[in-house]
Amino acid sequence: MPILNLDKKIFEQHLHKFNERVMSDITSHAGKSGTMYSELFSFCCIGEHYGIDMIVEGGTLIGYSAIILSKYFGDIPIITIDRKVCENVRENIKPYSNIKFKHGNGIKLIPDIVRTHPKNKIGMFLDGPKGVNALPIAEQCFKFGNVLFVAFHDMCKSGLTKNRVMIDNKSRVQFERLNYDQFYTDVDWFVDTYSKPLDVDKFEENGKIVIKEIGSRAFAYGSYGPTMGFIFKEKI
Repeated sequence: MPILNLDKKIFEQHLHKFNERVMSDITSHAGKSGTMYSELFSFCCIGEHYGIDMIVEGGTLIGYSAIILSKYFGDIPIITIDRKVCENVRENIKPYSNIKFKHGNGIKLIPDIVRTHPKNKIGMFLDGPKGVNALPIAEQCFKFGNVLFVAFHDMCKSGLTKNRVMIDNKSRVQFERLNYDQFYTDVDWFVDTYSKPLDVDKFEENGKIVIKEIGSRAFAYGSYGPTMGFIFKEKI
């Protein structure tokens, strides 16, 4: 199915809100999330487009992606699942009463959560398991009718092996053959418009606020960064 060139207004109209709610306070989590801000921005915008009222995340790590999504969306419930309990995760999310952490296997827990929330409009973010290993979760949850889209992290075009040899990302190759409409954040216009202003680290140094551009990571990923890939239940 086609890789969509989404209406740019889907993103343009929510940039101010993302800057106001997330980017204005990134000193509290700068450098701590493995997901780039532009990738999370894309999730927020597509979530707004669909009017989601619940988020289910697979792959909590230390909780910062969930926190950023909570800062943007406010009080909508966010249920985040991980097989591992990383250090400080419960402490990190404690100030956010709408974030619920569940310890366990996402392959089993995520469909159960979706099934028991039939009236919600759910946006799903899968960062563990990843890629083709996460696809069965998405396809099972689409059947319940309440999951409107699924975002997968680390969907870059290619990546470096341990021997620093660039090879194709097998998940990306297989996803592009799927019978779903798709969108990837490494499309040129999205990178040009949103990566430079959003993909920064902001921290305090010697009493001053320092902003450091992360910049393109194409040297390691074959894309501008890890990349968020979306599949949609129905045409967007």
